[in-house]
Amino acid sequence: MNYETLKPLVTSALAAHPDWSAQQVADHLNDPAQASVRSFEHVTEKGVASAYGLAFAATVKAKLQAVADAGNAGVAMALDWLRPEGGGIDMGDPATVEVLDQLQAGGVLNEEEVTKAKVLGFRACSLAEQVGLGTILDTDVEIALGTRPLVQRS
Repeated sequence: MNYETLKPLVTSALAAHPDWSAQQVADHLNDPAQASVRSFEHVTEKGVASAYGLAFAATVKAKLQAVADAGNAGVAMALDWLRPEGGGIDMGDPATVEVLDQLQAGGVLNEEEVTKAKVLGFRACSLAEQVGLGTILDTDVEIALGTRPLVQRS
């Protein structure tokens, strides 16, 4: 356990909830709905339709197709990748996120459409997992706070 990484999470949780026990802090840090990490999954148009409905998927696809038809080769390539046989797109990839932001800034996609697309690139996780820690125990919280000594095992 990396207690230097854990300590700021513990102090932040206790700042918001000073009456919490070490177990409550550990439970909070292990809660799988507290944060998100990149999923690295490739999303196809079927995945978009499954997540948000056919109307949403068709609207976004039509907007992107208009950009591709106007000569944007990058968007045309992305549309090919969104087809199931194209393998999908990693919506959490920084390059994909940048393109989504550009499409919003250019008025092609609206904020809701971009936000929904980005969400597909991430999955829920605990705060502990987000920073690379495993499951946090109440004793880990106490060690991070310095209220319990760290016992070295041999």
